[in-house]
Amino acid sequence: MKTAFPPNLISAASLGFSFFLSAKSFFENPLAPCDGKMPKAPDIFNPVLRFAVCSDIHTRNDRFSRMMQTCYALAEQSPLYQKLDAVLVCGDFTDCGAYEEMTRFAETLKESLHDGTQPILCIGNHEYFACKRNGETAHGSTEDKFRALFGVEPDSVYEINGFTFLAASYDPSGKHFFGKEKRDFYRTALQKARLRSCEKPIFVLQHPHPVLTVYGSINWADVSTDLLWRRCPNVVNFSGHSHYPIGDPRSIWQGGYTALGTGSLKYFELENELQCGFNGEIPDASEQFYLVEADAKGSLLIRRYDLHAGSFFGDPLYIEKPADKKSFRYTYRNRKRSDRSLSFPDDALLSLTQNEKGEALLTFRSAEDTYEVHDYKYIVRDRFGKKVAGGSVLAQYFLPDRKKRYVTVPLGRCCKKGQTYTVSVYACNCYYQLSRPLKKQVVFGN
Repeated sequence: MKTAFPPNLISAASLGFSFFLSAKSFFENPLAPCDGKMPKAPDIFNPVLRFAVCSDIHTRNDRFSRMMQTCYALAEQSPLYQKLDAVLVCGDFTDCGAYEEMTRFAETLKESLHDGTQPILCIGNHEYFACKRNGETAHGSTEDKFRALFGVEPDSVYEINGFTFLAASYDPSGKHFFGKEKRDFYRTALQKARLRSCEKPIFVLQHPHPVLTVYGSINWADVSTDLLWRRCPNVVNFSGHSHYPIGDPRSIWQGGYTALGTGSLKYFELENELQCGFNGEIPDASEQFYLVEADAKGSLLIRRYDLHAGSFFGDPLYIEKPADKKSFRYTYRNRKRSDRSLSFPDDALLSLTQNEKGEALLTFRSAEDTYEVHDYKYIVRDRFGKKVAGGSVLAQYFLPDRKKRYVTVPLGRCCKKGQTYTVSVYACNCYYQLSRPLKKQVVFGN
């Protein structure tokens, strides 16, 4: 893929950040493959374990119920294994952790889950708000309410079909995993799991992303658990908190272990131009989750599902040897190398038109990429070379069934009718790589 010179300093900084992550990827796992090849899921996969993973429900219990109905329907369609053994909820199942919210989710679990499906939950930061911010203590602390309503400890270990699951909850600060007792509990759980099987994955769920792993783990991250999980390469970590979409190729990361970002069942957030928590015109329709299967050897097949679209999306993720760091192909470096086809079609449209209010509308054909186009950067210059408009607009790659063939960007009253302008549009993929620009001279208003 031929890339363009960065059109602005922010793009240059983004590319520099990507180079940093690539270098980090090498140093944390130098023996991992870097040929740009991604694993291919086998045609026949015989699971002995199946579970769903979601996060950040924020009282959208109706979506959680629909997710469970979908999971059971998908399990029943499987010719080899019809069970759904567990559902993992990586925190923030409430908005503020009020007793009524936690009670409603506990009732939703009871109504939605069939016999044989183990709920596995951890506490997120929003579960602490009622006590910490609003001073609600009538029903005890957040941990007390959690124990009373769900019947388990905030930090718990589960054994299902020979596989270990570890739920790691925030400490009472609602911000960290500090404390010797908590860390010793996690360490002991990992040691026991590795003694039982050093080849099988150990599934860990927590609310915030381990720092500098998956997409969103810059600002929505925890720094206290990453080194702990690195001691155990067969950890497969699921985390939420950021609301960043799981359709982004960076939502899976491998380095010293494996990590996956779990998105949200309520709303999306994502960054644009390295700005955390970008809140543009993003619909309140984030309805994505994982369906995970493991076979008797411990190999994993991970599929992404969108409730709004009613279908799986993206290529299945396949990890044949979760404990073998030398086989990890979902590293940042290798994933980036595999992303090589970013370009606009040869006959791509680019126009600068005027709406009924006299405002400029920039319209261009969507670009194509191996994975996803993350955003578009545009520059409009007058006949003297002066920039009259410029910026970055997110592509709707996080909405699998709502992608548009054409992108329209309102520019306001920056152009004069009858004047000639030079318009340049760059497509940017999820690894901050830029396409060659789509460039054209146009007369505004004609």
